[in-house]
Amino acid sequence: MRPIRIAVEKIVGVHRDAPMPEAHLQTFMGWWRRHKAPESPRTRGPVVFFHGCAGGYFEVETSIKTVEVLEHLGYEVVVPKQGCCGLAEQSNGLYEGATKQVLRLCDQLRSAGKELTIVTASGSCAGMLKHEAHEIMGVDDPKLIDVGTRMREISEFLMELHDAGELPTDFRRNDITIPYHAPCQLKGQGMGMPAVPLMELIPGVTVIESGAACCGVAGTYGMKKEKYEVAQAVGQPVFELFKEHNEGIAACETETCRWQLRTATGVNVVHPIWLVHKAYGLADD
Repeated sequence: MRPIRIAVEKIVGVHRDAPMPEAHLQTFMGWWRRHKAPESPRTRGPVVFFHGCAGGYFEVETSIKTVEVLEHLGYEVVVPKQGCCGLAEQSNGLYEGATKQVLRLCDQLRSAGKELTIVTASGSCAGMLKHEAHEIMGVDDPKLIDVGTRMREISEFLMELHDAGELPTDFRRNDITIPYHAPCQLKGQGMGMPAVPLMELIPGVTVIESGAACCGVAGTYGMKKEKYEVAQAVGQPVFELFKEHNEGIAACETETCRWQLRTATGVNVVHPIWLVHKAYGLADD
């Protein structure tokens, strides 16, 4: 693989040591088409699930666990056809293409029901729809505002249920300390860090929040050969925290941040929904 990465660096400009996702033979939609919802009655009505590109092809298990938690809670999960939110283009200044993609996605998500909550495990894609497309690119379209208003990152969604007294907390105990990093794109949504109190609802879980501004990757920024060293330097405080305090696992909501942190530390960095999924007794282990 090393000669291939060197060639990719020379041709495409992605640093040979930059974090790269692992593709899976099973896509989320491939799993979804074969998936059978639980036979128990759907007591809470429908929600729309937005998986995002990474959740569809690279972080498939995170998408699956999110759907299984929602179904465990009694929701009917609806998954419409969906494309890219345009974040990758937006991050590289390609606003025209990004605008077309995000508005096309809004049409797709709205087709599932115009009053339904939209839930995602992709903190970065949620940020694009809730904040960045409008605030950074200046997209002022009613359908974007509608989708952004109804969009919830899964940790945010579950804590809203908890605050309303509607989240079952019959969690299995898990005596573990979890290093956690709040991604920049999560902070930009102005919703605080709902994953921290969510994980700490699980008996035995202690969360250590990084307190760091950034892990350094900034979407695709830290993957570029000319930016790689800067990205590594920026992320060093988070790397050190994760290496020092992990018990084999750490948590973060966005995909590229997880790839950055996994590669830099060797720690299994997962979305917080993994811990919730296990605490509800839905995991095989």
